[in-house]
Amino acid sequence: WMIFFQGNACIDKGIVKDHIRLGRIDTTIGCIVQVVIAACVIISGAALFGQVNNIETLGPAQLILTFSSHMGRTAGILFGIGLFNAGFMAAITISLSTTWCVSEAFGWKQSLNSKLSEAPKFYGVYIGSVVIAACIVLIPNLHLNYITLLTQVISGFLMAPILIFLVMLTNKKELMGEYKNNLFINIRACIVAAILIVMAVLLIFNSI
Repeated sequence: WMIFFQGNACIDKGIVKDHIRLGRIDTTIGCIVQVVIAACVIISGAALFGQVNNIETLGPAQLILTFSSHMGRTAGILFGIGLFNAGFMAAITISLSTTWCVSEAFGWKQSLNSKLSEAPKFYGVYIGSVVIAACIVLIPNLHLNYITLLTQVISGFLMAPILIFLVMLTNKKELMGEYKNNLFINIRACIVAAILIVMAVLLIFNSI
């Protein structure tokens, strides 16, 4: 979903070729910060592993309470704030990614710069996505961990063709102009795409 969000966000912000360097810096910083945060989450989980029975089945609320009881109230609060921030950001970005794609497919006006009255279908899909997701999450006794895993498996299936088409798209001179991939970028892109596809296949295999 990030591939679609990133592209549409750049268009919506009115980014032009003069901003490409700053856009690359912005993306690089985001990638580094994301990996650092993910590493912190993994290390935090590892600190509890072996001390708590069936930790992989715990929900968010149970995890926060577990952190509080084993590492102190401050750790539980910080972990809770982190979970809320991640969920809040995901609710916005993933819903927006979906909305941009649907609106583009049907040729609807699609911009956050537009008022609600100017792009009712765009905002309708966006608000609908958030509401539907919230309703699903609030279903009693729903296995949220399983749903999270399932979405990752689906993403793994979808990522392979998306990456292949992305590499093909960035090699079209009539679309990319002077920014068409050179040999070095193509080699790097193919290596990255291959690694991600292999990782996705392994995730799917292990999950099944």
